[in-house]
Amino acid sequence: MSLHVRTVSTQEHRAFLRGLRASSFLQWPSWGEVKVDWRAESIGWIENGELVGAGLVLHRRPPGFGRCFAYLPEGPVLDWYAANIASWLDPMVEHLLYLARHDGEVLAATIMVTVGEHVWCAYMGSAEQKREVYASNAIQWRMVSDAHAAGASVYDLRGVSDTLDPSDPLFRITRFKIGSGGRVAAYLGEWSYPLDEPLYEDFEQYLRRVAG
Repeated sequence: MSLHVRTVSTQEHRAFLRGLRASSFLQWPSWGEVKVDWRAESIGWIENGELVGAGLVLHRRPPGFGRCFAYLPEGPVLDWYAANIASWLDPMVEHLLYLARHDGEVLAATIMVTVGEHVWCAYMGSAEQKREVYASNAIQWRMVSDAHAAGASVYDLRGVSDTLDPSDPLFRITRFKIGSGGRVAAYLGEWSYPLDEPLYEDFEQYLRRVAG
């Protein structure tokens, strides 16, 4: 039987991901529950009656458009080496909020997301004031320590800027993450495959307008 794609239940989707050692938290059905402005759909790749891959698709209809925009954040999750299922872990997605305070004032915050042995530092933010107390460094040390104690094999600081120009506003993010001991890894990245060129261009204009 040839490989084909169909809609799967969230239960099937979760069951497949639990059979993997690690997968992006953005591909778990629970992420679709967080994205309340989007309609979430779970799809599966089926081969010989077996679910061999899964993806969380997020749909959104821009104002004035008759069609939806759809994307798979950091997905889909495709695994072609399912020979030894018994050796796979049974990970659960966990979210922890970390706050760094100084004299009762919150100066930095971030979310730790854990899937199996992979830990992400997601959506970190820090205040402009009191940078001399290094709240961001303190919160990172706490999270790295907790991840290590929990048996994590990967601590993921997520993205960096695409330039090493010190004058770029985002360069300080790169400098901070490298200074924290991070290693920059280049991936294939994301790309779009327009099925309708005029509609795609209209949507790109909509995104630019929303971005300001």
